[in-house]
Amino acid sequence: MIEIKSIVNNLIEEVENRNPILIKSIDCHGKELTINITELKNSKKCQSANVFNYLINLQDEESRWERRECCKHCNQNLWDNKGRYTLLKIYGISTREWMQFTYYLRHIHPPYFGAWANGGDNETQYYSKIVNWLEDVNEICNKFGGFPDFDEYYEKFWEGNISNEAFGTCVPHNITPPRHPREDIHENYLWKTFVEGSVSHAGWLHNILHQHKNWSVVSVQDIPNQAARIWYRCAKY
Repeated sequence: MIEIKSIVNNLIEEVENRNPILIKSIDCHGKELTINITELKNSKKCQSANVFNYLINLQDEESRWERRECCKHCNQNLWDNKGRYTLLKIYGISTREWMQFTYYLRHIHPPYFGAWANGGDNETQYYSKIVNWLEDVNEICNKFGGFPDFDEYYEKFWEGNISNEAFGTCVPHNITPPRHPREDIHENYLWKTFVEGSVSHAGWLHNILHQHKNWSVVSVQDIPNQAARIWYRCAKY
């Protein structure tokens, strides 16, 4: 019986996806975009997001578009005078942020996850992109009252417990330390840079010997016909 019900639900979802409910919306910058209500309704990740379900009216088929105000404690209108849905504007969501949010709904892992999990020369760069994406989506989900599915993924990511089934590996527990200040997204290190052989470089090296700080060379930038630029890194803690 459960199997038959599952088949019927899948058929209904397939038919709905072929004829989706699309509405015009407006973001926090006044930019128009289209929201696929059918996609949100059929997303398993939205099912446990009760506040979001209420705001977007995913559960009440009959009166979905009758409610005019955002919520019981808000007098802001859900529709502007051009008939555009204003929920994103009310909650300060941009079109870019909405695209990030819908990417989360459609995929298992963040963008660049596969490239990062497989390692390589750009591992730290990919990691930075993933973390930035996670923090952005985390903020968006919190604005919409929270998504238990995302919260679970977010927690597992920082614990290093995300299984990467698509690539047959697991997320590495140890992240390659940054080699440049722009890669130090958590600001865990002190940084210094000098032109090799300069007076300031020599003076700094002399002082460091007496301070007993654990500085190390992490990057050397070769410049044609000039002395190289050297980057030093030291952990704050």
